[in-house]
Amino acid sequence: IQYNIQTVEVDGRTTKKLITNLRPKTHYSFILTNRGNTLGGLQQTVAARTAPNMLGQKPMVTRKPDPDGSITVLLPEVETSEPVRIYYIVVVPLKKSRDHFLNPWGSPEEMDLEELIQSIPKVYRRSLRHLLHLEFPKPYIAAGFRTLPGHFTLGDQKIYYGFENKALEIGQKYVFFLLAMLEGAEA
Repeated sequence: IQYNIQTVEVDGRTTKKLITNLRPKTHYSFILTNRGNTLGGLQQTVAARTAPNMLGQKPMVTRKPDPDGSITVLLPEVETSEPVRIYYIVVVPLKKSRDHFLNPWGSPEEMDLEELIQSIPKVYRRSLRHLLHLEFPKPYIAAGFRTLPGHFTLGDQKIYYGFENKALEIGQKYVFFLLAMLEGAEA
């Protein structure tokens, strides 16, 4: 894959590749080339535009967790004129290894967000939720909003736009981030 002046090698059996560290609100052309046959080989160009940087600052935790484990966060104002279809609050449970927690991703850009959005079922039944907690918890969408509120309580067990804001387990560490789906963007 070639873009700008960079080249990324990808195994020919791979069906997707995550390209990170792209600039916000920028058009890119990606040239996909089959290296096996250099003369007249398969070549395709894919054009994409990255979303604008919509937040001037990160969300902030207001205080220590409440006794029930819930956490209230202040959400920043959105700084864009781009029309937004929906905002998601995504929660990522961190994996515990020995005495500390590991974040498998350095930033949300490193996550497979397409897989997250397609794989997250809406409101779980209680019996299904119990089965899901038997294996390591996966990232999930805790809430959806048409307009981003000024604050939000993670783990309050309410339903927001069809997504369950699950109770946060005491002793488990989490990271969360905001994801905005723009109007006209492919889901």
